Amino acid sequence: MRFIPEFDNLILSYADHTRIVAAEHCPALITKNLHVPATFLINGRVAGIWKIERTKKSATLNIQPFAPLPTKAKAELKHEGEHLLHFVEPDANPVNIQFKK
Repeated sequence: MRFIPEFDNLILSYADHTRIVAAEHCPALITKNLHVPATFLINGRVAGIWKIERTKKSATLNIQPFAPLPTKAKAELKHEGEHLLHFVEPDANPVNIQFKK
């Protein structure tokens, strides 16, 4: 697994995104206003997008997979996501991880 930030070169450098993501999910990688969302990889392929939402004290990592995830992949994303939240939002308490459809 790997969390990839917004506007990352991994997404921007491919003219043919089907090398790293299924064709049906390519439109989610670059929006009409040219925003490139943060993504995550499973087995070297883009499997969904993520975003951190912050309140005064807490932070939530929202993970939106493109397709249902295996239990092991969800557990690994949750584990890595907790580390990501503590790095990006070190003063947030509590930190939460939500999987969205």
